Amino acid sequence: MNHGSTNSLAKLYEFYCHKTLDKSTRDLFVEGNLQDIRESFQCVRNYCALDVKSTFEIYQMMWPDFLVHVPSPVSFCGMLEMGTSFLPITRSWKEYIQRSEEMFEKITSELKESLMDVAEDTLKLMIDDRYKENLWTWNMNWSIHKTARPPADFVQNNTPQKNVLQTIAERIDHLSDKRKTQLHMSGYPKWYRELCVKTKKDESVGNEEQRKPVRPVNISSQKQVTPYLLQMTWDGYPLHYEQKHGWGFLAPMKTQMHHLKTNVLEKEKKTGFPYRVFMEFIKQRKEDREEDLAKLQLFSQCDDMNGIDIGLPCIRFFKLPHKNGDNFNVGNPLAKDFLSKIEDGTLATSGNFNAKLPIELNKMLSFWRNGRKRICTQMAIWLDDNEKDAAGVILPQIITAGTVTRRAVEPTWLTASNPLRDRIGSELKSMVRPPPGYSLVGADVDCQELWIASVLGDAQFAQIHGCTASSWMTLQGKKSEQTDLHSKTADTIGMSRDQAKIFNYGRVYGAGESFAVRLLMQFNHNLTQREAENTAAKLYESTKGIKRYRLNGRGKTLAEELEIMLDFNDLVSYVSLKRLLQEHGLSWSKRAQLVDPQHVWFDESTKQVV
Repeated sequence: MNHGSTNSLAKLYEFYCHKTLDKSTRDLFVEGNLQDIRESFQCVRNYCALDVKSTFEIYQMMWPDFLVHVPSPVSFCGMLEMGTSFLPITRSWKEYIQRSEEMFEKITSELKESLMDVAEDTLKLMIDDRYKENLWTWNMNWSIHKTARPPADFVQNNTPQKNVLQTIAERIDHLSDKRKTQLHMSGYPKWYRELCVKTKKDESVGNEEQRKPVRPVNISSQKQVTPYLLQMTWDGYPLHYEQKHGWGFLAPMKTQMHHLKTNVLEKEKKTGFPYRVFMEFIKQRKEDREEDLAKLQLFSQCDDMNGIDIGLPCIRFFKLPHKNGDNFNVGNPLAKDFLSKIEDGTLATSGNFNAKLPIELNKMLSFWRNGRKRICTQMAIWLDDNEKDAAGVILPQIITAGTVTRRAVEPTWLTASNPLRDRIGSELKSMVRPPPGYSLVGADVDCQELWIASVLGDAQFAQIHGCTASSWMTLQGKKSEQTDLHSKTADTIGMSRDQAKIFNYGRVYGAGESFAVRLLMQFNHNLTQREAENTAAKLYESTKGIKRYRLNGRGKTLAEELEIMLDFNDLVSYVSLKRLLQEHGLSWSKRAQLVDPQHVWFDESTKQVV
């Protein structure tokens, strides 16, 4: 695409009508009040009228193009009808929002309280520098103010440390009271200071009787330090954050397992990583899962090569899988994209650490946190707000053809979501209720896209219903016998039937092998990039075939000169054709000089053109 514009009135007007539209008056509606609008009434009224006029001019320019792409009046009528959609609601809509808000505030408070407890428990590891022997806290920022006394300068005595406050007091006892007050939480580690509110008079200073424990009230599930505090694991391996690569986990290298136990003290001194604790952790994981470490799928030679060297000898860093592929980094393992991994136990907290409550509470908040703003700002119109059982309607903000496949788009109601007992507000769609005397009727054309694809395939192949494999499975396949298209796809590449449905519909709408690879790695995080690519290639070969090119007379002659083997159909692969073109100084755009205009699909199993 060489020309286009963003979806705003001013940009569309400039793109289609080649004129500019002044939108500066719009700020008055955003920043002004009613009095400002009254004083500039003529100006704002003229602004609204010009918006309507500009919209009409754009409509005039787009209408001829629309008729070219959507010539049928039936399609146009359907789009107009879809634009009149509304959702009936009752008083229960207001009750639903109020109930969800109250529960959200309550659980949010519980989550913050539980996270603060976890942070305060972690702070205790500063006593005797115990944080250095923890697989998560060793990498946190435990630095203190330069004017505070470092732990190495503490006066050692036989009296055991009482608590954190006493430890902190020893760090700053040489400072004056004025200096203690000037510094924000002097003596506390930096990661903890960043979670606390800075006050005018620091309550963390003073003598031991006056000192108050400062709570980390700024903590939340979105903070980068939170997964460390919760001591989270991925498949039983400790999570770790790298600035360049985002969140991942640390695992020992199979090829270096015999070196892992050698020179441990030297490696700990050099890197600061607790190798002895890590080895004990891996040993315990092996016993808990009753699996042989040498046979573990994760530790293949290929995975050693795929792991990232972050400066820890014998250990590799593996990125957490991102839904958009390996080129993207995970910014928060507690985000909604990882809820399924939390539920199946892939993403969890360390078995010897009691931090499961914040994980469960965060999961309960996920639906309402993500949809709260959209749900509460729905355009609800009440017919009679004074009645006890007032009826009303919600006007959804539908974009009738919002995708490249002309599907309708609406951010709240046209998204797939199921009610779950442990998700606040997930019963959203059950709040659409008809008034007395009416009923909701559901209607759906089952597998519509697959039927259309099957009919088109039959028409092109032999003009008989069921003459193609896809069509036959659509007609005769049964879910109970696992002979339908989704079951066959699931069996071919080793995934669940529900996952295969996503896969198949993605293909119907034009998704290629790169989409398949990304989806496979999303469904099975243990797959490497190469394994996913091989599996996707296997599926496309078995269902679509392999693209081949038929050489013309000149192409055959040149292929013989280069000793490029042809099959009995005079077909060559993409790689062979590229080599043929390069050897004779031809670009890909000039391939028509060597091959027939249309490429063909070849079935490797039957050796037939499909």
